[in-house]
Amino acid sequence: MTRPDFVYHFKRHRLDGQGTRFDLARYEGPGCYAPLVCPLRRTGEPIVYVNRWRLPPGAAPDPRKGGLILAAPGKAKGERGRNLSSIFEPSPERPGWGFGDIDRKDAILTHREEEPGALTVHVFLGLGLQAETLFQAWQTGGVALDLAPAPRLA
Repeated sequence: MTRPDFVYHFKRHRLDGQGTRFDLARYEGPGCYAPLVCPLRRTGEPIVYVNRWRLPPGAAPDPRKGGLILAAPGKAKGERGRNLSSIFEPSPERPGWGFGDIDRKDAILTHREEEPGALTVHVFLGLGLQAETLFQAWQTGGVALDLAPAPRLA
């Protein structure tokens, strides 16, 4: 059974539902997964943004892009943030559950909960470009979302 290497838990910065900023609450895994630890320039606290793609008026959405963007803040004053991943949420039976790739190297499965304002990101190292397959395998029970158990010492 496939299991994630890291699990990151974020909380919405403003609980009124208007903000797109999520603050890192905690993470599980060996060490730190650098692409998801994005410090805010002013305070240094790790955050990510979840936004919808902005389309010009009359433009059709690009089917190669997910409906949402997982983004990091800019590092310098005036610098725009960088996109970490598109997030596809294809299943109406499981709203808020999605998948994406970070740098085309690592796959992620995401879970957004609108009511409590939470975002969970499950990172699968080295499985880039296989996120959709992981998502489908998760739906059929082939992927567990808890971390792999630590190896037993003899």
